[in-house]
Amino acid sequence: MNIDYDNELNGRISSRNIPSSPLQPLYDIRSVSTKYTLFHTVDKKEPQNTDYNYNNVFNPGFRAPPNYYFQNIDRESLLRNQFAALQKSDQSVYVPELNSNLYENNMAYKPNTPSYSPTEATTQPLCEKDKDTSLFYNHIRTNYKK
Repeated sequence: MNIDYDNELNGRISSRNIPSSPLQPLYDIRSVSTKYTLFHTVDKKEPQNTDYNYNNVFNPGFRAPPNYYFQNIDRESLLRNQFAALQKSDQSVYVPELNSNLYENNMAYKPNTPSYSPTEATTQPLCEKDKDTSLFYNHIRTNYKK
């Protein structure tokens, strides 16, 4: 009984190492030795036209085929709002005319009058006797308190 359960468990674990359908190969751009090969430019494999969909195909690996990413670049650019071109011409920025209604301010504001006179805002000079002349451990906050 335990052996049957162990075999079933091992079968389920080993099935997690195999994709549910053949995946498109992920090419690494590395140099290939062509010294001992004949007709290395001829590809005998027929291309597979199955599209990768992460909802339907189980991939036990860490990296999926790049074709799925390449198909959804426009969707990602739309979500990041990257369709506006970065350019220095006049077409890149819309500047309305000076008599446009964008520059009109219809809000009624009260005039802002200062509640103090500029002479009241003068600072009082510091007393020279309270000033600490030491170079180090000169605590400015405690020395200049009123």
